[in-house]
Amino acid sequence: MLPARRAWFEAQGYTPVPYQPTHAHEARVLLLVTPIRVGDDFVRPDGVWAQYFQEQNPEAVLLQAGIRDRAMGPNYLHWGRLPDNFGLFLQGAQRVGECWRPPDYREKKLEVIWQRFWDGHSREGFANWLSKAMRSLQIADDKLHKNSGYEAQGRAFLAKPDKKQAFENMQLRWKSYRPYLMLTPFFNQIEACDQWLRNIEPGWTDCNDYQSLSARIHDCRLSIEALDRLLTNLSQYFKTDVP
Repeated sequence: MLPARRAWFEAQGYTPVPYQPTHAHEARVLLLVTPIRVGDDFVRPDGVWAQYFQEQNPEAVLLQAGIRDRAMGPNYLHWGRLPDNFGLFLQGAQRVGECWRPPDYREKKLEVIWQRFWDGHSREGFANWLSKAMRSLQIADDKLHKNSGYEAQGRAFLAKPDKKQAFENMQLRWKSYRPYLMLTPFFNQIEACDQWLRNIEPGWTDCNDYQSLSARIHDCRLSIEALDRLLTNLSQYFKTDVP
């Protein structure tokens, strides 16, 4: 935040602090400067924040800040026309639990970007590659656990072109969309997903014996199943059919 803007808040009796996911249940006022630039895109994450806080903290006030002159609404803080009394301004703002929704300013919505990431086109989305990679690990892990003689077959199974494609495309899609997903109020959970994928990415080709291969495959299986559970749970905050 620019020093002059911070000074204005402090003069009004408020001290801005960077948001952390641990603040979610206790925050009373959240300020989002939107849109946010990611590469060449200008993205609006405030719809996802509104859906998240409607569940996590409905008493919170979610403010948008910027320099728009139209369709501002009661929760828009205009940097060029700051109110004389910020406390009074907050009294007129809507809480997220009052079904407040951010106005549509026509920038790219994070909800729409999620749909492209998760579903893609013609079954080319992350969910498709995740499902295929997870199933491959589950099959290999189950068979290795039951039969040490499956080692050579397991290596050949995971080296098949369609299996390798699933792992590669899953990683590539994640790396492309991760910067967008980090705009969410639960970016710590996105970082956890990133770590699980980093655990899977090195693969198992350097495992020289049955024991190391079996342990590595099992470890990757646990990582990808945790990844699937968490992302499936987070998907509820990216709904595009909310009024």
